[in-house]
Amino acid sequence: MAGHIAVLLREPCDWNATYEFAGALQQAGYQREAAKVFQAYSAKCRPSDVALYRAADILYGLSDFPAAIKVTDDLLAMSPDLPQFHYLRAQILQGTKRYKEAIDAYDSTIGLAEDINSINSEVFRQLSASYAALG
Repeated sequence: MAGHIAVLLREPCDWNATYEFAGALQQAGYQREAAKVFQAYSAKCRPSDVALYRAADILYGLSDFPAAIKVTDDLLAMSPDLPQFHYLRAQILQGTKRYKEAIDAYDSTIGLAEDINSINSEVFRQLSASYAALG
């Protein structure tokens, strides 16, 4: 990890070093810190939907739904036309029991897909689960 830090001290906006450093943090059990590294890169270096997606996914994995939703707000503002970003947001919203919003995000996922046949069946299963949770 020290090698990554040395590179980032010299070149704080080196994407490869940032990505590898965040990965090393995750492997060492520092998931939240890895998410912060990705968020900092996108905020201070270059707006990056890849970095924000990774941060949101990490925070979702930690069940930090409020923080993950905030990151997906930024992510979707940057790249509103990518279905996988809406899908991640839908999963996060479902985790917070905000089912109506989750349904909207799942619908966006489906609507933005180029080919409905290419959509993972899990999208439809989770969409159905959100409808069922509404009663």
